[in-house]
Amino acid sequence: MLLGRARQCEVLDRLLVGARSGHGGALVVHGEAGIGKTALLEYAVGAAQGFQVLRAVGNEAERELPFAALQQLSAPGLVGLEALPKPQRDALRVAFGLMAGPAPDRLLVALAGLSLVSQVAAERPVLCVVDDTQWLDRQSAQALAFVARRLETEPVAFVFGARVVPDEVRGLPELNVSGLVESDALALLRSVLPDRVDAAVLERFVAETSPEGARIKSPPARFLQWKATLNASGGHSPELESVEAAYLPKNVAPHIGGIEITPVCDYAQDKMGLSRMIVGFVLPHEHKKIVKRTDFLKPIGPFYLGGDGVPSGAYNLYLDSRYVVAAEPKLVKKKLRAKAYKKAARQRQDTARKWATKVVASHGVLAVEDFKPTFLAKSRMARKSADGAIGTTKATLIEYAQRAGRKVVLVPPAYTTMTCSGCGARAKSRLLLSERVFVCESCGMMQDRDRNAARVILDRAGLNPAGVEAVRHSNLLEVRLRAEPGIPAL
Repeated sequence: MLLGRARQCEVLDRLLVGARSGHGGALVVHGEAGIGKTALLEYAVGAAQGFQVLRAVGNEAERELPFAALQQLSAPGLVGLEALPKPQRDALRVAFGLMAGPAPDRLLVALAGLSLVSQVAAERPVLCVVDDTQWLDRQSAQALAFVARRLETEPVAFVFGARVVPDEVRGLPELNVSGLVESDALALLRSVLPDRVDAAVLERFVAETSPEGARIKSPPARFLQWKATLNASGGHSPELESVEAAYLPKNVAPHIGGIEITPVCDYAQDKMGLSRMIVGFVLPHEHKKIVKRTDFLKPIGPFYLGGDGVPSGAYNLYLDSRYVVAAEPKLVKKKLRAKAYKKAARQRQDTARKWATKVVASHGVLAVEDFKPTFLAKSRMARKSADGAIGTTKATLIEYAQRAGRKVVLVPPAYTTMTCSGCGARAKSRLLLSERVFVCESCGMMQDRDRNAARVILDRAGLNPAGVEAVRHSNLLEVRLRAEPGIPAL
């Protein structure tokens, strides 16, 4: 019986008992990666005394190969291929590449698979085990699910193992596998590491990997073992040989008996205030050249230690970046996103300040369109205004102008893009953002859209619209081509 899996083992035992009595069935064992599904499948194989076991394992590299998994599971039963009905026999031969022919009918292939399993089960009960079902090719998954649904009168037990239940086997009985309870997890760790790790370290490791907390898949237990053994032995641990083998060259490791290498496994706070698992080792600075040059070891130092039994001197800390794992991955993403937004906001503010300084230095009077952010939020320009920080730019411009003693005239924003700067007539409909040329339906004037709006703003402010000529804008060539169509484009 597996530790902490009494209920799951009981379900598998009932499935095997039913198959022995001629009432077959199927079961889909599913759960996240590393949770223990394969161990349960191996338990079923071990408990199936007197059964013929047919096995297949899904392989991601073979997902595009039709009937690859079906061939893997059916291979032991192909000796009885000649006893199958001819349509099924020919379809299976073509599917497995044993004869040439057009693409076989998938129903005939599935029926052939059921017939083969039935033939094997005529001699003794059969247990079919398929692990990593999520990686099966689609044709095999459909055929195997077809077989698994038709075992009521056959001495056959069919067990699938999957991380998530694929659509092809959905509807079959399911057995969900979750994490072990704390007491069982502690017992399992003690059985693997007898008398090597103290209770406090084990409890902390179980707490960090429990379903209620953040799942930290690293560091491996050997790092916890190194630290606990080091503390228990007063700084002299035989486990240091494992550290040497992991991080030091093979031709150097046997000759470093006099060098003290201290493994490190602990938590630390990063710049964002998040707890991170730190794994690595400490080495005296003068011996830094013996360390392997790898991409994952990050040296930090030298720093100086001394006192409490530690020899005074310079040391280097080497961190293994493969095991520097955030304890709160969701919180890390959230804080990183907030940090990126804050950086973008600072960049926009800096751009707004530089632009406002240049404009204020070049003009004595400024006419500013007095739009409100609430108005923009209700229009199609909401996203554009948010991205461009228009409101921040406007506020910065007014602030810098007033600070420099410039005259600022706030102009109502209504219909500035719909009004003709020549005759004052208003367009009947709003211009789309993609329309960059303003054409007056009353006087026929054609002008760049933004220059026309700037003239309207200056006119409403009581200023000379000729100042618009100092405004930089986009598509004057388009205005010229539409006003004088006879001039060819360059």
